[in-house]
Amino acid sequence: VFYRVLLLWYYKLVSASPQQLAETGPANSKEEIQENWKNIESLMQSQNPSDWNMAVLAADALLDDILKITGYGGTTMAERLKIVDPIQLSALDRVWSAHRLRNAIAHDPTDQHTRETMVSAVNAYRQAFRDLGFMAALAPAPENLPVAEISPDQLPIG
Repeated sequence: VFYRVLLLWYYKLVSASPQQLAETGPANSKEEIQENWKNIESLMQSQNPSDWNMAVLAADALLDDILKITGYGGTTMAERLKIVDPIQLSALDRVWSAHRLRNAIAHDPTDQHTRETMVSAVNAYRQAFRDLGFMAALAPAPENLPVAEISPDQLPIG
């Protein structure tokens, strides 16, 4: 199912006009960032591993958007992460791990990852958003499953 969704998304991306791409470009406002983060948290609440994959992909894209709008250069997320000062981004090593996980998911969406791994990745992105000053703009995590306040071993696996 995830693979089909990814293929559909890819098809829409390559068949989109330049104007459509501009309209669906990076998140530029705090409201867009907040809405994107809500979607990520919603995906992480799912029991479906494909949804966790989508959450990691979306969190990585959101961080990339934030790095772009805050002025980090480079043509790829990896290039931007190399520029980030580890003092400014306390979770930089964890973000690199999360980004490598994102790459693994993008290259082989059928490969299964543990929920613990996925939660750890999303928490790394959450910490990056805090460190970069964007977490204050985000709504608190849902009460029934606050991703940032639980450890992976507390999550129901099933």
